[in-house]
Parts: sequence; structure tokens; C-alpha cells
Amino acid sequence: KMEEQQLIKVLINEIENVRKLSNECFVQKEYEKSEIFYTQAEEKLNDFIKDHKINIHDSSEILSELRKSLSFILANRSAARFHLTKYNDALSDAEEAILLNKSWSKAYFRKSSVLFAMGKMKEVYLTWAAASENCVMEKFIREQKQKAQQAWVKVFLDSSYPLQSASDLRERFQLLSNKRERLSTIVHFWNDASEKDRLAYFQLLLSIISGEGTTPEHIQKLEAEDMKTMPVGNYHDLPRSRVAIWCDYFDSLPLEERLNCLESIWTTCLSSEEQNDVIVDLKHFIFSNAGVVACVDEENEIQYTEEEDDIDFSYKTKK
Repeated sequence: KMEEQQLIKVLINEIENVRKLSNECFVQKEYEKSEIFYTQAEEKLNDFIKDHKINIHDSSEILSELRKSLSFILANRSAARFHLTKYNDALSDAEEAILLNKSWSKAYFRKSSVLFAMGKMKEVYLTWAAASENCVMEKFIREQKQKAQQAWVKVFLDSSYPLQSASDLRERFQLLSNKRERLSTIVHFWNDASEKDRLAYFQLLLSIISGEGTTPEHIQKLEAEDMKTMPVGNYHDLPRSRVAIWCDYFDSLPLEERLNCLESIWTTCLSSEEQNDVIVDLKHFIFSNAGVVACVDEENEIQYTEEEDDIDFSYKTKK
């Protein structure tokens, strides 16, 4: 065992010398030579691993150094292949480098660079999302994740990038960068619907809020004509035209699919604060039309009071 560890140390030093030659070629923009040197270093490492029947994923410290050495080689060869426009090979190298050294941010940078060149904006974002989970959260990673998210949203808002499914719509919705964007989009979905469909949306929301509870009789009496459009004055800078492709696709779905999509958006995409904002809006623009007052108390209960009878009904919001 001691002899094997010593051999690994010698090998790592030899590989480091080859890597330096490769790096010099890379700096001189001799990418083909650089790729050759990196490949020689990789082959030398892989031959050693095979000959000595080494489990590269073993947790020992010396093998950890071996994994790092191999990941450095692969990530750097990925960069050389990127400049040679060998994008598939460059991507494969970067992905293998990440598997060997998940906490190394440069490997994610190599992968994202290739994906960006290939026009795969979603994958670029997912790469930086993975980096934010596996690496020390550096300022650089936060910035790259934010830029990738904004770029993906921009592509998703482009009418030339059509929606494929309701799950595709939910994915895009999750990328909206702030609360106002998310809430304004829900308002546009609501306003596009018929009064009858809005009533179905409203009943869905009540069922989510109430959990296993029952709906008070006077709430049940709400009709489609009570389902008014929501004012959009607070979202004058976020017009429907901005998400027209989303709205049009959402409107084209059967009602049941729209309800499923809305429930998923409510439970997975909106914070508790945003959910509360939706409820407060409904209080002002729906309940008031039907002679019902609603509020959210300190215990996160929704209180409904029929004004003429002064009867209280409570619903626990699902946790």
C-alpha cells in the first residue's frame, strides 16, 4: 500500500510537468498541441489506474489528489477542445471533470462555456445551479447563476421559442426573477380567462387553502359573475405582451390542465408571502363583491366573515 501511494505521488508530479507544457501551448493559442499533451497525460493516468486496479472514487486522501489531477487535465482539455470547436468532446471532458471534483467551480465554468456556445441556455442555468449547490458559494458563482437565469428567461420569453407542455410552462415560471414578475403573470392568466373559468380557479384556490375543511355555504354561493378582472395598474411595466406566448399557451390548455398547472405553480413556485398577496387581492376584488370580508390573521388562518350574519369561518393554509 505504501509503495502504491509513493507511485501515485510520483505519477502526479509527472502529470503536473506534462500539464505545464499543455498550459504553455494553450497560452500560445496552440490548441491542437495543447489537446495532444492533455490527452497524453490523461492516458498515462488511466493506464496507471487500470494496471494497479485502483478505484478512483475511493475516499483516501492520496486518491483524492489523483482525482483532482485528472479533473484538472480534463477541464483544461475541455478548454482546448472548446477553442477547436469540438463542442461535444469538450462537453464530455467538462462533465467528467465535474464527476471527479464536484466542488471545483472551474469545471462548471468549462461546461457552461460549451453549453452557451451550443445555444443550450437551459443547461447553462442548470450547470450553475448545480455549482451553487456543490461548491463554496463564491460571488462569481452567484453572478454566473443570475446571468444564466436571466438569459434563459429571455429565451423563454421569445416567441420563436414555443412552449412544449404545461411542465415547460411551470419551469419557465420558476425562472421569473422577482415577486412582481410572478404575481403579474398570474394576474394576466386570471384576466384572460372567462368568468366561468375564473370561478374554477377560485374554487381550486379555496380547496388548497382550506385543506380538508369544508367551504362555508355563503362562499359556495359565489357565482361566475362575481369573478371580476384584477386591476393591473401596479404592473404597468409588466404588460401582458411581455408574457403573451405564455398566456396564449395557457389559454389553449383544457381547463383541467390549467387547474393542475395553477396548483403546481401555487405550491412550488410561490413563496408564502406571495401566496398571501394573492389571497389579499382576492379579498379586495372578489369577496367584497359578494358581501364577504376576508383577512389573514397572525396564525396564518384565513378568516371569512359574512357581514350580515357575522359568522366566522377559518381555514388552515397547507404547510
